[in-house]
Amino acid sequence: MTVNDDAGLRHLAAVTLGLTHLREGQLTGMRALAAGRDVLAVMPTGYGKSAIYQVPALLLHRRQQRPTVVVSPLISLQEDQLDGLREAVGPGGGVAVNSSHSAAEQERAWQAVERGGAALLFLAPEQLAKPSTVERIAALNIALFVVDEAH
Repeated sequence: MTVNDDAGLRHLAAVTLGLTHLREGQLTGMRALAAGRDVLAVMPTGYGKSAIYQVPALLLHRRQQRPTVVVSPLISLQEDQLDGLREAVGPGGGVAVNSSHSAAEQERAWQAVERGGAALLFLAPEQLAKPSTVERIAALNIALFVVDEAH
């Protein structure tokens, strides 16, 4: 599958996230992200914006073992997305570092990402105020940096 292969992105969306039909704008966004371009997606609630970055993130992780960092202020949304990713692709789908997790859980999440065992790292915005978080992100050689649900 090449980065610009729409059929490949559609297939990955279907087999990993169960999305057999992509809405207008989703495939365009996925294609742009997989090709390394910036994307701003403004769509209604429930339209599937998360899939726009999750599919390319999974693709790039499979190819390059590089994670995607997702900054989201909604911890409940992070947990819902993690549950969906774990169900779809297993424990390597993603991890979260936020205040709802203990220090030990956060460290395990970081270690999973650092060893290539997680495709997506979900962070709450306040994590970016910590120099240690910024240093760890810089050392990851990330594939994508996503701001989800910017308020």
